[in-house]
Amino acid sequence: MALRKKNSTLNMANSYVTDSPQPSNLNYFWNFGSLTAVCLVMQMATGITLTMHYSSHASLAFDSVEHIMRDVNFGWFIRYAHANTASFFFMCIYAHMGRNMYYGSYKTPRVLPWSMGVIIFLLLIMTAFMGYVLVFGQMSLWGATVICNLLSAMPWLGDDIVQFLWGGFNLEDPYYMLLMNNSIQMIMMLKILTIAGTPFLFMKKQMNLLYNYIYLYMLNMYMFWNKNMIMKINKWKLLFKTLMMGGQSAAVRYFNTKAAQRTNARNTMENSNNYNQNELYKPYIVGLIEADGWMSMSKKGKYITYEVGIKLHMRDIQLLYKIKNMLGVGNIKIHTRPLTKGSDETYEYCKYNMSNKKHLIDIMLPIFDKYPMLTNKKYDYTRFKKHLMDGTIYSEKTETYKRPMESDNISDLLMNMVNIDYLPYWLMGFMEGEGCFSVYDTKSGKECSFEMSQTNSKTMMEVIKKYLNMNVNVYTDKNNNSRLKMTSVKDMKRLLNFMKYNPVKLLGHKKLQYMMWMKETRKMEKYSKDMKIPSNY
Repeated sequence: MALRKKNSTLNMANSYVTDSPQPSNLNYFWNFGSLTAVCLVMQMATGITLTMHYSSHASLAFDSVEHIMRDVNFGWFIRYAHANTASFFFMCIYAHMGRNMYYGSYKTPRVLPWSMGVIIFLLLIMTAFMGYVLVFGQMSLWGATVICNLLSAMPWLGDDIVQFLWGGFNLEDPYYMLLMNNSIQMIMMLKILTIAGTPFLFMKKQMNLLYNYIYLYMLNMYMFWNKNMIMKINKWKLLFKTLMMGGQSAAVRYFNTKAAQRTNARNTMENSNNYNQNELYKPYIVGLIEADGWMSMSKKGKYITYEVGIKLHMRDIQLLYKIKNMLGVGNIKIHTRPLTKGSDETYEYCKYNMSNKKHLIDIMLPIFDKYPMLTNKKYDYTRFKKHLMDGTIYSEKTETYKRPMESDNISDLLMNMVNIDYLPYWLMGFMEGEGCFSVYDTKSGKECSFEMSQTNSKTMMEVIKKYLNMNVNVYTDKNNNSRLKMTSVKDMKRLLNFMKYNPVKLLGHKKLQYMMWMKETRKMEKYSKDMKIPSNY
């Protein structure tokens, strides 16, 4: 007699493992469910361990992962085990579903359990994607940006779904932490669906009922632990590390402020008084709209649509997201058009627009009323506001409109505009759109310059010249485009002081242009010997 049958202890194991009678339709393909459960247990063990050292803060997430890889004992092994087990988890699920497709388990009378399984499978993919985003490196950032933006193609609800998944208007704090909360919500949805699916499986009396029940029970318990235990562990790890490390960060052991791996990395010690800062940037937004924006009443059939928007080069898309973040509403879209007519080269640009009447009345009109426009676009606003507040919806009730030309008598107007209290903040927004910092070669060497120009805006150019106390002339060409340009040391010094002490700063690509311009200016003796040029901005 074999030892496994002779020994009483081994005989018990043998009766359950080797000689246990099983239905004839069972084969090794049935093991994929148990293998999935093994992967699940490994995910739980490694995931809870990683959670003890992870920080769900946009500025600390990537650094905390580096801390796990470099500082935590066997942290690299735990992280790779967690990542690779997730891959094996889905390999087992694919084989698990493939077996059911091979045996026709998706057909009547098993359609309902199959459908429940497919829904759970899709939710598992979404949950795994949330885990992929946790690292918040370049791949994670653009993965979240691109994949979530695919949903914006859905009509009507697309943009709202993207904002729900992001937790806000972009993938920066505080919205990143809301993104992490959404991942917990996804886990809770999976838990509820799992519990709801169990009774259906019982009612259908499937042959693999016991197996499915055990599988769903383990999955359900995992969701319970993932929700409750991780929150408790966060408290434990904070208390433990505070006691052991004397208040050292629980997320990052050695914080490197220069490790800007992500494209939206920023200083987390910035001023938290966002209310006053946002108020200062409202005239900035008005100035930017007067430079590169519009407010229109467009005919759509017999109706009128109202819209306020800003159009910028693709490199300034982050600026549009910052403006959307300040205002809290609006849409951003990317467009492509030929560089020239008939050319194969394309030009990519982005637009921010607001067309919801309630948003226009509640958000934009109060801003324009508090910080009135200064260029000739103020006539556009007067007409725009009149029809919007009157509730004009039919195009036949609108008059023919052409923006008036500015008056030649500007002496009285000039002094009034120079004394406007919000002019410096407005000017930064206008400079973001119409300003240009440049360096070019001349016969006598390199020259730095700053210039601004706009059509039908001679008065505004004179106001800017007067306010900055520039010793230059405003030139207007035959197309009524007015331009001012400065190159002298005295004018540059006044400009640098204006930029340095203005509480409102450039936010878009113009900021990078300005910093590069200062770098080149510091190399030129003509400018550097007579004034102190800042090294940062």
